Amino acid sequence: MQESEKGLPGAGLVEWRARWLEALLLIVSLSLFLYQCWSLWFIQDDSFITFRYVKNFTAGHGLVFNSGERVEGYTTFLWALLLALPAKLGIDVTSASQYLGILFGLGSLCLLYSVSRKLSTGEPAFPFALVAVILLAANGAFAYWSVSGMETAMFTFLTLLSAIVYLRERSVETLSVYTPIVFILLSLTRPEGALLFGLLMASLIWEIRSGQRSDPKRMLKRFVIWMLVYLLPMTAYAFWRLSYYGYLLPNTYYAKAGFSKEYLTTGFDYFWAFAKTYLFGGILLVAPVYVIIKRKWSGDTLPLFMMLIGYIVTIILVGGDVLPSYRFFVPVLPFLYLFTQESLRSLFDSMVKRKWRLASLLYVSPLLLAGFSFAIPHEYIHHYATRESQLVEKMAETGRWLKSHASPNDIVAASTIGALGYYSGLPLLDMLGLTDSVIAHRPEQILGVASNWRERNYNVRYVLSRRPDWICFSTGIKPSAFAERALFTSKDFRRWYYPFYFHASGDAGYVEVIYKRSAFPPQMPEASEQRPIDNDFVNRFTEGINLTGKDDERALQQLQQAAETGPADFALLFQSIANVYRSQHNIPKAIEYYSRAVAIDPRLIESHLMLAYEARRQNNLKGASLQLEEALRTNPDYSPAWVMLGQVYLSLADTNRARAAFEHAVEVAPLNPQARDLLQTIIAQKRPGIAED
Repeated sequence: MQESEKGLPGAGLVEWRARWLEALLLIVSLSLFLYQCWSLWFIQDDSFITFRYVKNFTAGHGLVFNSGERVEGYTTFLWALLLALPAKLGIDVTSASQYLGILFGLGSLCLLYSVSRKLSTGEPAFPFALVAVILLAANGAFAYWSVSGMETAMFTFLTLLSAIVYLRERSVETLSVYTPIVFILLSLTRPEGALLFGLLMASLIWEIRSGQRSDPKRMLKRFVIWMLVYLLPMTAYAFWRLSYYGYLLPNTYYAKAGFSKEYLTTGFDYFWAFAKTYLFGGILLVAPVYVIIKRKWSGDTLPLFMMLIGYIVTIILVGGDVLPSYRFFVPVLPFLYLFTQESLRSLFDSMVKRKWRLASLLYVSPLLLAGFSFAIPHEYIHHYATRESQLVEKMAETGRWLKSHASPNDIVAASTIGALGYYSGLPLLDMLGLTDSVIAHRPEQILGVASNWRERNYNVRYVLSRRPDWICFSTGIKPSAFAERALFTSKDFRRWYYPFYFHASGDAGYVEVIYKRSAFPPQMPEASEQRPIDNDFVNRFTEGINLTGKDDERALQQLQQAAETGPADFALLFQSIANVYRSQHNIPKAIEYYSRAVAIDPRLIESHLMLAYEARRQNNLKGASLQLEEALRTNPDYSPAWVMLGQVYLSLADTNRARAAFEHAVEVAPLNPQARDLLQTIIAQKRPGIAED
């Protein structure tokens, strides 16, 4: 009777409904995350670097990228070992990595819900205990990196788990060592785990020294034991790394990280772009400061604040990341959203105490924040996922083509090495130095070469000294990265390598270009006069290619300036100028520059093809056949050239040679309907006639 008067049964009903609604919102949040993963569903090219390490490891070659070369070109030791399990069982490692990433993403959301309820200090608990979960589930970057095949979701899960375990163990009297053990797993997943452990230990020392702990001696003892438990196995791991790879840090650190004014500027730009995209211009950064001041730099939020701020500052100092969608900030998104959640709760409590009617509006604010967080970057996220899928498909096809056409001992040099290296299985020279210790530790600098790529390490002389049989650019014939553009400043590269056209997918309409090393290079002309070469010619050459067909006048201006300041033996530049004239329908000028290009370098099939087309148009069939035969001597895998040659032979009434040409066209590109139709026509004409009645 007394309970009824107090209204406790009614209160219990309200609590029961709130719990069910909370569970429903949690399920909706998990479903939203799964939907985003499904709609993105792609795999990052960089993940294939780890996959190749896994493939070699399970094959018994060691944890290496190239057999016999011990270089730590990964930062994901534990992730690689985890993927080795399905790989050893014969499960496709690419699919396994994606499903594992999604599982870790779901686990992160559940852990975030758990820690949200632990941090709940105000009323009402519902719906504010779900704010962080809803915001994280709506975040496209979190879904992007969960499904990418990379270790980001696992690292985020372990980061949250380590924080939860630490918050629990710091508050109990009994001593346990789960905290350092979880941090060992975190540090083996990514090196930043060691930073996060150091930040938490620093927060613990702060609490002891500031008198916030009533048991400083016991906490100091706990600190010492935790440090020992963590440092002993991590020291052993460091010695193994030093003995196996030769360096204390991963090779990727030496290849693309550092501390300088340039890195600081790049890192701040990276952070500011992230803040504008997901923190509403940095407004959400007020939340951690507000909460930590409100709670007087004490309690469970202090360690989380130390981890959050220390991690963000470190990412800025090392220059951020080269990959899209803010991968490096994903592991601390849960902490940012936790502080957002607690600041909203605190604001609600203050408004209720002042009896402000607007307090109820804060119930819908998390949904509005989640909606903006989902919608604003949605197109950006999906754009990069689509573009990455196309890149991976392209590099995977090139890798498979190389595996079937190249010698097993051929060396491939590339700046985009993931899918290409995984599917080709050939020895691969990473021109960015991520998996090559020479480039990482002894980079070369060539004045005048510019690029918008963040990876700046390269060594042209070293790369060419390895005499790679193939050099692959992700953008085809056009150089993009510093390492690619710098190659064109070398006479040896221009002399020994030429663009080789092929059909990786078997479709004649889909052409790939890779640079191939000649067995016998052509005799390159010497400059008629000694003049200084400005390496900016490479940048103008690239810009001219980019502008061709879009702004031909500017393209021609860039290319002609490149010709004036560049080397006289750069035949590809003259071919590019000819392409602009052809785009402008200035055929005489185009012919002039195509002729000039093949006079310098007879391996340029595109120039030969255009000259053959014009010769055929003028009924100079003999001249057309000579151009095409010359082109196919060094580019025998380009189907359209065989088709044109077959058509020229037909016009010359040479049916046998025409048939052979069409057969070659089909052989190198089975999906060439024009070649198949022409071949079938010739075959049908050669069949014996049927006698008439």
